[in-house]
Amino acid sequence: MSSFSRDALSIVEDILPDEFGGGDHSTLVADRPEGIITAANGQTKLYAVSQSGSQKKVNMMSPALRRELKRLAQSGEGSTIVVDGVKYRFISHSGDSGTTTPVSNLS
Repeated sequence: MSSFSRDALSIVEDILPDEFGGGDHSTLVADRPEGIITAANGQTKLYAVSQSGSQKKVNMMSPALRRELKRLAQSGEGSTIVVDGVKYRFISHSGDSGTTTPVSNLS
């Protein structure tokens, strides 16, 4: 498994529950690509964009969403999924220089 896939899987299995496991499980996803959550090493981020033309509230702890995000993490770099009108993609970053994969590819 590549380091990218390990980072992405860590986001789904470790970081996402820490961020969204207590209290409110939701986040607002904008109608433009935005990073939702970042791997511990800062090298990989989960980006999302609402395809409805407006913000969408998403339950990040939904078992169905987490299952699909895990599949996405395991599929490697460059893949996207759409779940309930929101497109998701893991994107690798190279430190201060920003993304190595254009975020615009998500919209």
